Amino acid sequence: MSLAKQFLFKERYQLRFEADAFNIFNHPDFDTPNNDVNFFPQLRRSAIDPPQGSLGLIQHTIGSPRFLQLSMHLTF
Repeated sequence: MSLAKQFLFKERYQLRFEADAFNIFNHPDFDTPNNDVNFFPQLRRSAIDPPQGSLGLIQHTIGSPRFLQLSMHLTF
């Protein structure tokens, strides 16, 4: 989203003020879940123990959080 305002000075100079917002609603985009799993890391375990690992765990997000940027441009 962006908002801008332009000011004119003496027919020759222009000043433009801009406010930009990225990810304004701050929605997260999740990365793909891990597929790291060890079903039988040690053969001495019983078959009823759950597998070890981080299967299905989401550890990261993609992109950036809410970000605001202000800028001013002088044209002559």
